[in-house]
Amino acid sequence: MSRIFRTMYQVPDLGTGVEERERPWRLTLEALRHPEREEEPLQQAIPPAKQTSTNSFQTPSQARRSQQALAGAAGPAPVLVTPRHFAFLRDESFQLVRRLFLAAGDKAPRVVVFCAVEGGNAPSLISARVAELLAHHARRSVCLVDANLANPSLHTYFGVENREGLAEGILERGSIQELAQSVGANGVRLISAGARSAEVDPHALVTSGRLAARISELAAGFGYVLLDAPPSLGNRVTSCLAALADGVILLVQPSFTPRQAARQAKENIEAAGGRLLGVVLWRRPLLSSNQTASSQRGPKTSKKS
Repeated sequence: MSRIFRTMYQVPDLGTGVEERERPWRLTLEALRHPEREEEPLQQAIPPAKQTSTNSFQTPSQARRSQQALAGAAGPAPVLVTPRHFAFLRDESFQLVRRLFLAAGDKAPRVVVFCAVEGGNAPSLISARVAELLAHHARRSVCLVDANLANPSLHTYFGVENREGLAEGILERGSIQELAQSVGANGVRLISAGARSAEVDPHALVTSGRLAARISELAAGFGYVLLDAPPSLGNRVTSCLAALADGVILLVQPSFTPRQAARQAKENIEAAGGRLLGVVLWRRPLLSSNQTASSQRGPKTSKKS
């Protein structure tokens, strides 16, 4: 693993009444290497309770059970994006850009995959924000590719049509660079999943070599290529992308992702020949200001008489 980028800042799920003054909570890859507590979720220092705007009172375990019940009934919940969410996302995404790309100079990875352990659209949100910041600060061309053909969402993020994109670039002849749309104020180029994404056979995509050829073409034409990939567990397309890229950013939801699942995702990436650059903690609740102040003071000590 690169020594440049060992940890990632969290991107929390900002709730009502939660302030953004907490010190970032970090997770190193060492947490994925220990086999003990196989089914324990990746969580640390969860607040004892949280007061909501409706004056209802829930402990973290109660809130977790409620969210899990909703998830089981309706599938993965969509990410609620608010102005406060974007403010924190902007700050933490800049730390990611600075560490992984700007500080590395000429040794920075140019083709990077963003994927989650399981479901969710966190990779889309993070990769889109990183692309915008990278285009602004690095002053090089950035191409963002929606490689999640089964569940595309980047075109929605930027408010453009999911017209000709990666699927058409794979199924048809011609230059894939011509399919890139200009989005955002910083000149980011987006290749959406494409209107024919449902026609692409994942097995044929991996074995035909067409995907590798298209990624190589994009790498030759752009300064950076960021790929929004499907979940890493049990997905051959993501494993193929990991092998083609310079590195992978893995997104983990600490309160819900079991350690075994995160560790298996890491092993899948490395078994495919990919390089894990770092881990992003996604949608972890922040501590309140009172809890933060208490944690910063440390434990109380009794005076000896």
